[in-house]
Amino acid sequence: MPTAVPALDRTMQILEVLRRHTTEPLTLSDIARATGIHKATVSSTLTTMATYDLVRRDEALRYSIGGGFVRLGHAFARQFPQFVHGREEIVRLVAATGLSCAAIARDGEDLVVLDMLGNSQPAHLYMRIGTRVPLVPPVGTIFKAWAEGDEMDAWIAAMQAEFGGDRSDYLSALTTLRARGFSLGGEHDLHLDLESALRRATRDQRHDGRVMEVAMIVADKIRNLPALLEDEAAPVNSVIGPVFGADGQVAMSLNLYGDLGSLRQRDLPSVVPALLETCARATQRAGGRLPRGFALTVA
Repeated sequence: MPTAVPALDRTMQILEVLRRHTTEPLTLSDIARATGIHKATVSSTLTTMATYDLVRRDEALRYSIGGGFVRLGHAFARQFPQFVHGREEIVRLVAATGLSCAAIARDGEDLVVLDMLGNSQPAHLYMRIGTRVPLVPPVGTIFKAWAEGDEMDAWIAAMQAEFGGDRSDYLSALTTLRARGFSLGGEHDLHLDLESALRRATRDQRHDGRVMEVAMIVADKIRNLPALLEDEAAPVNSVIGPVFGADGQVAMSLNLYGDLGSLRQRDLPSVVPALLETCARATQRAGGRLPRGFALTVA
């Protein structure tokens, strides 16, 4: 098994401290105290990092995150053509709806937040640019809704293993999602209850911490679901649309949300068409393939 590199580990500790203090630059002493690393070592590490613009030092000799990370972030995002070619469409969507939007891409078996546009932070879960979570049921259900064959079977089997329930019920829920073209979140689409989510969270304390985090996200989202979703005044956490890749599978989702309580059931008839139109345009601009019938949804 590869061993850790101490110098790189120290660098990451310093960056984590700076990340937590983006509004207040820190002195050398502040950083040394927060990390427990000797001041001389912190000083030499910061000097090297500054060479690559990973940190910057102001006139008061205080340090903060450097602009080099902007270039690195853009370089990472450019690996996802749906985001690169669709970002202009997302900007228009935010302006037209007055809501905020998170662009979330599938990266292997993970989901990663590429960008968040608008003025709101989602109240129903923790989400920031760069947040990465494993693609495990029911998180990211929209990424599996158009899956075929073995992939669909594996997803439904994983749902049953985690939450119980009948295969036919899950298959019907995914069919409904495909027919309408959008998601209100896997916990809503698949009719999960809070008790099952909390039971899973308790069980997952023995396993991967990231999976535990996903379980708690699901529990929080269910807790925030209104009791009667048919009530026009009932709040909606988010509305999620799919952007497709060249293989016709979902490569990115656009998650619309607003300030807590600002998006409600009665708003969906006006919000959903704008969202799906944006998803279709982003798909086409990136050379993706819309599944049969999806174009009819957005006509």
